[in-house]
Amino acid sequence: MVCSKQHENKPIQEFILVSSAPIDTAVKLAKSYENLAQKEKDRTRDLEHVYQYCDQIATDLLSITATTNNAGRLLRAIDYKGTEFLDVLIELERKEVVAQHAVQQYLTNVWMGTMKWAGWKFILLFFTMLICPFVWILISCPFGHRLSKMPIIKFTLYLVSHIFFIVILTITTVNPWLPIYMNDGQWPYWHEWLLLVWVLGIFLAEITNPADRDGLGGIKVVVVSVCFMAVIVHIMTVITGYFEYFEEVTRLVMLYLRNQLLAVALLLSFLEFLNFLTFHHLFGPWAVIIRDLIKDLLRFLAILLIFMIGFSLHICAIYQPVFEPPDTVNGTLPSYGQEFQNPLDTFEMLFFALFGLVEPDYMPPMHLSPPVAKIIMKLVFGVYMMVT
Repeated sequence: MVCSKQHENKPIQEFILVSSAPIDTAVKLAKSYENLAQKEKDRTRDLEHVYQYCDQIATDLLSITATTNNAGRLLRAIDYKGTEFLDVLIELERKEVVAQHAVQQYLTNVWMGTMKWAGWKFILLFFTMLICPFVWILISCPFGHRLSKMPIIKFTLYLVSHIFFIVILTITTVNPWLPIYMNDGQWPYWHEWLLLVWVLGIFLAEITNPADRDGLGGIKVVVVSVCFMAVIVHIMTVITGYFEYFEEVTRLVMLYLRNQLLAVALLLSFLEFLNFLTFHHLFGPWAVIIRDLIKDLLRFLAILLIFMIGFSLHICAIYQPVFEPPDTVNGTLPSYGQEFQNPLDTFEMLFFALFGLVEPDYMPPMHLSPPVAKIIMKLVFGVYMMVT
């Protein structure tokens, strides 16, 4: 890199052009320099200039190849690892090269396949599969046609399948026609069997064809894990109900806990719609932005949690009783303001204080502490509100 900087990047250009696969060399060299730019902060500017220069060479070579030859043959070419060049571009995240017109044209042809339908026909097919699940089953199964192998049809099938999964989860968890107290617990209902089969299908699909775990790609794994936990709870409920190990109230509470686990899976399933929206030309950029915002939110919550735990323990020390409580008629029941505030109580108080639901004058009293404790409490609480 130092030699190239002194000679206007001529050594890098010659190194790329004399290699056996110039475009492949350029994109891999660009990725290497990009990784170095993130590690070596003192040479970040020079390294960024070099990897952008390599990306530009790869883009120019790809444009020349697309003009003189078929770009599809180049993008389908295989390297020494057996990986297609298009997969290499996606894996190395060479956005500038992928944004080239020839690559986008090839991706469009691959996405549409041999189907030259208008947009309204795909929308009509989507709603037809939603209204009539038999059409969805017919297209999903290879019954003498190749529709399920076309990327745009396969994407539509996955989207409809995800919507059906949400519907089954909703029927199982939010079912006003079958309250929990009416569940006899002897045998699962039809929608519970259907949900079990669906979860097993998603699990097998993740094993045989694992999806990308980048960004929100890992949500499906979490959904399947939570659903399996709910299945285990339901099996325990059926066993205890059949052999009458516990009382009826305990069995109903276990069913309630199962529904809460499925409700978590239902919530995460709605977040997975962001992965589907990334394929849309209008919502795609917004979905990527929201996905990045979720990452930033998780980082912020981690920092906030550190502060809240520290302040919770500090406030517990402030509420530590100093004086002996007075004798009462019933000494087993603590009087209000004389009991110890445990960390969970203070954490709950600080959490709701973030939204302005707790004021200093309405905090738990400190009857067993000296008067200075209230002043210290207001100071610490004020610092907490300013920091958070």
